[in-house]
Amino acid sequence: MDGPAGKAGSLGGEQALTGLRRARVSAWLAEQTLLDAVAVLGRGSIAVMALKGVLLQRWIYADVSERVMCDVDVLVPPSRFHEATDRLVRAGYTHFKHSRSGVEVALRSPGGFVLDLHRHLFEPGRYRLTPESVFARAVWDTELFDSPVMRPCNEDMFCHLLGKFVTDRRALVEPRQPVLGAGAPIGNQPADYAEHSAWEDGQRLDELLRFALHVGLDAEATAAHVEACGMSRAARYVLGWVARSGHGEKLESPAREFSGALVRCLCNDPMGEVLVDRLHRTASLGNQSPASVVRAHLLNGSVAQGARSLGFTVWRRLLTTGDRELGFKRFGIAAPSPRDPESA
Repeated sequence: MDGPAGKAGSLGGEQALTGLRRARVSAWLAEQTLLDAVAVLGRGSIAVMALKGVLLQRWIYADVSERVMCDVDVLVPPSRFHEATDRLVRAGYTHFKHSRSGVEVALRSPGGFVLDLHRHLFEPGRYRLTPESVFARAVWDTELFDSPVMRPCNEDMFCHLLGKFVTDRRALVEPRQPVLGAGAPIGNQPADYAEHSAWEDGQRLDELLRFALHVGLDAEATAAHVEACGMSRAARYVLGWVARSGHGEKLESPAREFSGALVRCLCNDPMGEVLVDRLHRTASLGNQSPASVVRAHLLNGSVAQGARSLGFTVWRRLLTTGDRELGFKRFGIAAPSPRDPESA
């Protein structure tokens, strides 16, 4: 076809192919960054646990290009966080940015990929899924990668994904760009901010339930673990979208059945049910307004715990607002040069 329609179709095909190639290169870079970090920290006998995307792309997806990778998340024991940071810097990693909460620091690997080094899974005060308990239940995986890698047990992995769905309420910014720079978007990500946010939350919900079905989680046992981690209200909120949103109709029947069964297995919580119902009525998938930050704390284990975690978050923000160097000092490291726009 030589007409405009033919040229547009050809361009669309080239963009899709470019996006696919970039996704696969990103996936390879992510794996290499993970294995390098494990090797560097292993020389100091520092335990390293892989988290989220870098695991899931190999674990539950038929093709790694289905899972967009922007960074690699790993967890180290809190007591060895500073030592781990120092070892990585000496191995050629450079400081990229810090989190205001102080729970993680982002480092750029020698290969150019970003490594998010965590000492906690969530900000202090959120839930009861502690690094110590997660390491105690950890599993050594010898199948996903070329070298053995430590990962969370299946129930902890589910709870971490559940909690991140609620707590990863980013500020109103443009959608994240793929790691390899400008060009055709990876997958079918909408360009519009609101559409992108709803699409991304839908993808997270899909991934959460895909993981649960892939590893064969039992709804009753998982509900008990969710309760023990103080995440029952978060579970009611997240899994409630399966029944309430149009997105739930796109899920396969087993996913909808598991979601409903897990919620039914949760302990009776009249206040939590009323709170979650109210939040569902005043929000939508992809809603990432400033109010969504408060919503994340309301879904903590209790109202009192939510108030404490919100207060801690506000206090942290006040400490670091307008003072980048103070944030980096919390990690005992020097702030990057202000000339680097990505570190701002």
